[in-house]
Amino acid sequence: MFTWTDYCVSNLIYDPDYNAIAGRLYDFSALSNDNYTVPSTHLFCMSNYPNPFNPTTTIKFSIPEDNKIELMVFNIKGQKVKQLISDHISAGQHSIIWNGDDDSNKPVSSGLYLYKLNIDGKTKVVKKCLLLK
Repeated sequence: MFTWTDYCVSNLIYDPDYNAIAGRLYDFSALSNDNYTVPSTHLFCMSNYPNPFNPTTTIKFSIPEDNKIELMVFNIKGQKVKQLISDHISAGQHSIIWNGDDDSNKPVSSGLYLYKLNIDGKTKVVKKCLLLK
């Protein structure tokens, strides 16, 4: 048995139960010789395009099972800028368009923004996007 963890992949939250390869999280428990191990399908994929963007970007994400999710945008100071989704979502691939505005529907300034996917109150993925005006 061997363990390999890639700490060089950016934009990922470190979780010791998962390994990162090319920006995606994989659960390798299915490779276990333990007959009692139940394989997990925890794969959280998230990206946006275009990036950099002006005036809008499409954020795509996938979740393995129906769940309560939150998708939020933060500025570089860590302040919440926009709540994009806070709802129960079905399993599968989804997308939402962010038009570069805040919760008050005012346009935000150029700069680096972080968007974060929470599932059942736990942060699963954080990514960066760049707004250029």
